[in-house]
Amino acid sequence: MSLTFFPSPRAHPALNFEAVQEAFVAHASSLEGQWITSAFDLYSVETLRDRLGLRNGRAVPADVFVWGQGEPKDRTLTKVGGLPYWVAETPWPEKDGKPLLFLAQFNFKDSEDLVGDLPGEMLLIFTDEGFTWMSGEPSGLHLEWVRIGTKRLTVDRLVPKPKVHFFKGYGIIHRSADYPEAEEAARGATGVAQARNLPLLHGTKIGGVPAGGRVKIPKGGRFLAQLGSIQAASGVDYPWVNRPRPLGLTFDANGIHGETNQLMIGDMGSLSLFLKADGSVGWEVGSG
Repeated sequence: MSLTFFPSPRAHPALNFEAVQEAFVAHASSLEGQWITSAFDLYSVETLRDRLGLRNGRAVPADVFVWGQGEPKDRTLTKVGGLPYWVAETPWPEKDGKPLLFLAQFNFKDSEDLVGDLPGEMLLIFTDEGFTWMSGEPSGLHLEWVRIGTKRLTVDRLVPKPKVHFFKGYGIIHRSADYPEAEEAARGATGVAQARNLPLLHGTKIGGVPAGGRVKIPKGGRFLAQLGSIQAASGVDYPWVNRPRPLGLTFDANGIHGETNQLMIGDMGSLSLFLKADGSVGWEVGSG
């Protein structure tokens, strides 16, 4: 079974949600308000929204991502870790004379109707080795706009490697929406764990409404995207879209707590990105 469309109708691999529903229908009686990493998490959120009547009020469209693991052939995809879409002739970003690490990149080509005109088609995110931005250090994060073209890209041996490994993978896109006016109803829902997470998509997304705490977007600015903490669902098929076998609760490569199966932003937090009125990109770390 494939959970994606082939060929994809979008620039990213696109999730086939009907196939997702078929794959996880047996779990329909035991769902929670999940943080979204795996296809099962998205199935849980969308199913419970319908079941609890939480698609009410204003719908704010969003492109949400579930994840495939490993290095994709297409370097332009929204992704975490690994090889960035970085032109070889462009100097690599540094902080205090030390090369930064590539953290993630967002490709906005599928989402232009959500975010409007931007300085580039892709936004690349670099971090210092200590991830000091999680504690509020502004210089610990570096952002670069890039336009997609035909120039030669940097190769793997020239990309700085992290001392502590984290998840490396690529995004599979799904058009959904946030329902900010349904938050009060979700807080009153009973019988569903973490129901408060259901109105807003807690995970990695472009567009919509920032989740995980109220992000203060300056006057004249607009929300762009959110990089959510990544941790695969355990005990279900397709923890990664390209991995059919379940992951356990262990701390190795076969468990969701293994370092290569997760990227933690604080305590299951998120990094929200917004465009300021002057064209620069601001960011804020949200809690879980």
